[in-house]
Amino acid sequence: ASAVYGSDAIAGVVNFIMRRNFEGIEIDAQYGFNQHNNDYDGVGNLRAEIQRRAATNPSQFVLPDDNVQDGESREVTLTMGVSSPDGKGNLLAYAGYRNNNPILQAGRDYSACTIANPVAARPTTYACGGSGTSFPGQFTNFGTGGPNYAFTVGPNRTFIPYVGDVNAYNYGPINYYQRPDERYTLGAFGRYEINEHAEVFTQLMFNDYSSVAQIAPSGSFFNASTINCDNPLLSAQQSGAIGCSAADIAAGNSVPFYIGRRNVEGGGRQDSLNYESYRAVVGVRGLITEGWNYDLAAQFSRVRLSRTYLNDFSVTRLTRATDVVSVGGVPTCRSVVDGSDPNCVPYDVFALGGVTQAALDYLQIPLVQTGETTQQVVTAAITGDLGQYGIQSPYAASGIKVAFGAEYRRDYLGSTTDAAFASGD
Repeated sequence: ASAVYGSDAIAGVVNFIMRRNFEGIEIDAQYGFNQHNNDYDGVGNLRAEIQRRAATNPSQFVLPDDNVQDGESREVTLTMGVSSPDGKGNLLAYAGYRNNNPILQAGRDYSACTIANPVAARPTTYACGGSGTSFPGQFTNFGTGGPNYAFTVGPNRTFIPYVGDVNAYNYGPINYYQRPDERYTLGAFGRYEINEHAEVFTQLMFNDYSSVAQIAPSGSFFNASTINCDNPLLSAQQSGAIGCSAADIAAGNSVPFYIGRRNVEGGGRQDSLNYESYRAVVGVRGLITEGWNYDLAAQFSRVRLSRTYLNDFSVTRLTRATDVVSVGGVPTCRSVVDGSDPNCVPYDVFALGGVTQAALDYLQIPLVQTGETTQQVVTAAITGDLGQYGIQSPYAASGIKVAFGAEYRRDYLGSTTDAAFASGD
């Protein structure tokens, strides 16, 4: 730490002292969980605010139970050690397993809604806010052409006014406070003193760790800026509401139009991570001559990453899936008609329940990243006590100590991502 951050970091260094001569068998096990009483009554009375919002948007605003237990964790470790009859050697091995359950923000009353500033009608109360990229959607022209409007989807393929205090998306609850994870560990430490001049030693360590991070669903974040008036997914009421005239529909003209809609059907965006770590050390140390010692070691370590990002939308495909025309009365992507993307499936967000699994299969592209870091180290050190030669300060109780060292180290990092991940699509 001091080599990297400076001498001030010495105070923060943690030294792990390994058991050198462990013998026998030891099992450690632990279990834990979180218990929380949802009785927050601080400034703002969020419970009342959540209940108020639940009256108009019950699918997104739900008060958690008064007493919640979650985030269960389990861990067990087995350690075994044996020494040689002459006491010159020891072998220690261990294995461990850990598993943690998730904790969602939905499980706490102070985070079950996305907190916003107080509103004028309730100046002493925090508001439950949210995102304009909502569900079942916000459709607007942002004032870029014709009268400014903001709609959401109503019954029977209609547009009705979008009201932020009612329709904003509550993106907080689905996020993790504690990520679920699972970990396996294995390792062994061994040493044997051949004589006072040579003690050989080795360390072998393995770790497999996986975890999932989750945030609110992806969707259409106002990506496209226009829509064609002859889009067969639009009803007559909807096309009229956004300013499409009969002539525009007949000609297939486009008008300004932005879609902000959450992919609630596909679920939260998940970043699934897996790391495999390997480390091996071999070395020899001992006495050179009286007052002088040496330590020579070689190390190889590798960490492999496997990462999959799920439930996110391709912006390119989203644009194609909302550019729809009629082919014999069947809504069809324009990219299918012109052959630029024959796999496109229309994304029908203009009717409640209109999104199909086929559309999700087309829009949601799993993002994949793999990578690894490796490290190779060879290090040698010699330490000596010059006190045996009479080299000593008259103000010190012992002689001057010296240390000499040399090291070779090679670090490598490699990362490979698919095209969608690399481009940000």
